[in-house]
Amino acid sequence: GMLDYLTGPSLDARILRDNFVFKIVPMLNPDGVIVGNYRCSLAGQDLNRLWDEPSRKVHPTIFFTKSMMRHLLCDREVLLYIDIHGHSRKKNVFMYGNSEGSSLREKLFPGLLCRNSDCFCFDDCCFKIQKYKESTARVVAYRELSIVNSFTLEASFCGADFGPMANQHFTSRHLEEMGCMICDAILDFCDPEQSKVSLVLRDLQLLYPDDGNSDDVSDSDEDGGNLARARRKKATSGGGKKSVKEKAAPTNRKK
Repeated sequence: GMLDYLTGPSLDARILRDNFVFKIVPMLNPDGVIVGNYRCSLAGQDLNRLWDEPSRKVHPTIFFTKSMMRHLLCDREVLLYIDIHGHSRKKNVFMYGNSEGSSLREKLFPGLLCRNSDCFCFDDCCFKIQKYKESTARVVAYRELSIVNSFTLEASFCGADFGPMANQHFTSRHLEEMGCMICDAILDFCDPEQSKVSLVLRDLQLLYPDDGNSDDVSDSDEDGGNLARARRKKATSGGGKKSVKEKAAPTNRKK
């Protein structure tokens, strides 16, 4: 979906191509996948726990992808890094991000995605950095490479548990649409008018009144989504304002 969008003839695609350099690595675990693994390499290594010190010989895809990112940072700012995964336990599409202070800026991009997509659930997102996740791609990109907007995008192996897609399996069409929504969110994120960013920021300030990490749930907590929904209900019950989860009005963009 993302590749079709970026290589397509639409005005939005041309705007993205004219203003950004996209570095896309289609597969980081080819030797593992070809023998039926979806997590470990052929050597039995979980490649998403080795980004802090990858081996050139044993983990070449991680080693050279990280090297490419370092070289790119010497030449230009990296606005966004997304590591795309499938999730075997949780439902919906959601993101894991990083937030170690009181800033809400690390939550803006997932908030924009939520406004654009019917199957992306902000309630299932997590922004805490747990000890055993410190060597994952998104944390190393955030801490070591200083890429603020560094995320893991997780798409359930199953489907959604809310909205029009509730209790249905995701198909390839839904996943391709999610790729298109990422491109739309990049446009919203970098829109000079910042209109949608301002709306999301307002909603985030309601959800996190004390600081950017208030009541954030664990990314390994199966009940995390329920805790986040309870937090959202408490935050929005008084004012009746729209939350990040509510879908935005359709845009006038031509695809």
